[in-house]
Amino acid sequence: MNAIGDVERRTCSGQVEKPDTDGRVLPELIRDPQLSDRLRFGPKAVPTAVPLADFGYDSMRPGGKPALGNFQVLTVLVNYDGHPPLSRSASWYSTLVGRLGGTPPFTPDNPGSLLEYFAENSQHRFRPLRWKVVGPIRLAAPSAADLGDASGRGHRIVTEAVRQNALNLDELDLDADGDVGPDELLVITVENIPNFGPANRAVNEITTATGRKVRLLCAFLGEGNSFTLFAHEVAHSLGALDLYGWPQGKSAQLTMMSTSVGGTQANQVACHLDPWHKLVLGWSEPRVFTDASRGHVVLPGVNKPDAPIIIHRPGRPLEFYLLEFRANRSDLQIGYESWVPGAGVAIWHVDTTAPGAARLQASRDPRYSEYAVMHVGAPNGQHGASTLWGAGAWHGLGWRDSFASCGVQVMEVSENRAVIKLGDPYPPMSGGGRAPEPR
Repeated sequence: MNAIGDVERRTCSGQVEKPDTDGRVLPELIRDPQLSDRLRFGPKAVPTAVPLADFGYDSMRPGGKPALGNFQVLTVLVNYDGHPPLSRSASWYSTLVGRLGGTPPFTPDNPGSLLEYFAENSQHRFRPLRWKVVGPIRLAAPSAADLGDASGRGHRIVTEAVRQNALNLDELDLDADGDVGPDELLVITVENIPNFGPANRAVNEITTATGRKVRLLCAFLGEGNSFTLFAHEVAHSLGALDLYGWPQGKSAQLTMMSTSVGGTQANQVACHLDPWHKLVLGWSEPRVFTDASRGHVVLPGVNKPDAPIIIHRPGRPLEFYLLEFRANRSDLQIGYESWVPGAGVAIWHVDTTAPGAARLQASRDPRYSEYAVMHVGAPNGQHGASTLWGAGAWHGLGWRDSFASCGVQVMEVSENRAVIKLGDPYPPMSGGGRAPEPR
């Protein structure tokens, strides 16, 4: 009964039925989406006040500094003698590297932009101060030793680009500390070597005419490499780690740091980084819940800084789950998710107690054949599967040293969000009751 004695009845669609002056019942739409969600899905789960630093927030810092806007990008195009020259122009590579405001869908004639990709992933926190494409510079054909020594080859390419284009590396010392490091300058090379295998390596130290030391990381790429390979190698310069899994290919369509699309630049599909990388790069602030939290949680799209959530056991921050909503999209709001397999909830298991977790590398021990960061795929919780969890799905969140202590039920999946319910560690049963606890 309301304040003046009229009886109110709520419908399952989130409406209030109020009697008018003649006694008739008229529906009035509740316009508050949170109230509507509470009527449909029950109480809302309440986040806890746990510092994100406990889970590694902002701990991945290239050159010891945050991966924000204090970067410059130098791209060097290289034509080696004895090989067909690069077929794409410097203008095309300028678009690939630095265009902002591109319109999806992306194609070879309308390529995606690396700077735009990282701006979208970082909530526009990573937008380099300036960028430049030089070349193609001409170099003698590399020897077998050159091809096997990326660090030395990178030194040769950068020094020759400086000479041929009158570049002043001293000007790139943004913090005026007497050297230029990977926290100030990202380098990309595009070489005309057939069947080139991309890589990211440190470049042998360069000394400028004024004595300034230049220490760089370089993303080595070839003209035949796809957009995802470009983005993958550039992400390594920010500190991002390979999440291939063992064998390779796990979590492939849900993080740029797993297996990337090979082939030519005709492949312009892409997907975002996983939420763990965004967390440790300081690009998102997940809401934090414990395994005892109960109630519904709304997961918005990846273009929101608090889109993911963390679920952990109190006092044990070394192992936790990250949940997020993902959807195949390529539009003006989210342009770089065209590789995502459909729409649904992604469940990521982060276990830094796993063997090899100090470097988050895969173990070849068959008992521990998983990375410390791995997607848990539908429908059976397979580590490494790229399948998302759809409406009606349920999964129990288990731990390395114990059974599941929390269950996640997907209540709704729409174009722009998902709604999940945190509950007991056993699946719901039709007609009421509960299933036995999983073992």
